[in-house]
Amino acid sequence: VAVADERVEITTAMLQGIKVTKLNNYEDKFEARVAEARQREVKLVKKEQFVWGMTLVIRVCTPVIATAATLVTFVLVSENNVLTASDTFTILMLFNMIKFPINQAG
Repeated sequence: VAVADERVEITTAMLQGIKVTKLNNYEDKFEARVAEARQREVKLVKKEQFVWGMTLVIRVCTPVIATAATLVTFVLVSENNVLTASDTFTILMLFNMIKFPINQAG
């Protein structure tokens, strides 16, 4: 937000002093300052969008990974544990029921 404010302030200052800007041929200097501020702003927005995207990916993948880990753990804990259809669908149903709380916790 601070970078966007800086860019807006530069543009506002140029527009308020448009006579001085035109008289002294400062357009190129103002254009360079605005371009630099815009470049920093775009860089920060890209970082923010990357973090947001990774958060969404993690939020979507967490229930799937938790379900898979549960099923794998169930089978590997003991040789007597055989994954049957009823066990699998029960576990899937339970994890679908708690998908919202898992996402809220993460």
